Amino acid sequence: MYRERRRYEIPEVRVAISKKLALAITFLVIFIVVAALVAMNVITASLGEAKVIIDPFTGNVRILIGPGWTIKMPWEDVRTFSVAVTAIDFIQSKGTSIPALTKDGAEVLVDVTIRAQLRPDPEALIYVARYYPQGVIEPVLIPKTRAIVRDVISQYTLVEVIEKRFELSEKIRRALEEAFKKDKTISLSLIIHDIAVRNIIPPTKVREAIEEKLAAQQRAEAAKYERERTLTLANATAMQKILAAKGEAEAYLLRTSAEVKAIEMLLRTLGNDTRALLTYLYIRALEDALMSGRANLILVASPTGATTPTLPLILPIPQTTQQTTPSKT
Repeated sequence: MYRERRRYEIPEVRVAISKKLALAITFLVIFIVVAALVAMNVITASLGEAKVIIDPFTGNVRILIGPGWTIKMPWEDVRTFSVAVTAIDFIQSKGTSIPALTKDGAEVLVDVTIRAQLRPDPEALIYVARYYPQGVIEPVLIPKTRAIVRDVISQYTLVEVIEKRFELSEKIRRALEEAFKKDKTISLSLIIHDIAVRNIIPPTKVREAIEEKLAAQQRAEAAKYERERTLTLANATAMQKILAAKGEAEAYLLRTSAEVKAIEMLLRTLGNDTRALLTYLYIRALEDALMSGRANLILVASPTGATTPTLPLILPIPQTTQQTTPSKT
């Protein structure tokens, strides 16, 4: 009996331990599975990003605009959209310029930059998620922009496009603005911040001809500027000489007038004796000549008993020149 009882008791203890272990393992597995499911269904949205969470069974839609996070059900679908401002470039350097035909059949390239943003509000995000899950820019905005630009360019000839480039750029910008406002999808889902027509590029041959014409005009302008500069300098030189001559003439008149007035005053002082005045002026001239060093003074004695003194003579100093005689060889 004892042996049989002992033999039966040992298995009972082992069975009890196995059930607890199994229960613990079961709870652990369940916990790991739940944690993994939760971790797999935690979604986050960074700054400038939006998440649209759609329940395919009930049709319920939830919106998460970053930065933030939430938990979704495993069967819910998540669609991600950027709500940051995006620059859409149609630029030649990137190979995305818009080719357009003019009224007379010439092809030009138009560079346009549009700054747009998906509206960060639930209505716009739900609309885009349901009808444009890949976004609005590629399927709607880009084709619309190309069509508008081509339509505007087709109304002008190549010459008009070149001559009215700035006017045409403004017309394209206004046409794009109006078209975007009338388009339900774009007006409902996008915010258009800016439209810039950066360049209108004519065909290569026409561009080369224009560049050559501009270079010729610049050369002509440079030559014209040089001619005007030369003429201005000549006029300035002539005017300077005229002013100098005028000033010299006016100075001479002033000096002459002053001398005349001085002589008149001297004549009145000498009692209107003209002979005495002439003698005075002769002496002054003699003084000036001697001071200049260009004349010699010769004194001539007056005869005895002469009533009128003999005035000295002034003779110029002859200039001596050295003459060289060539040597005989």
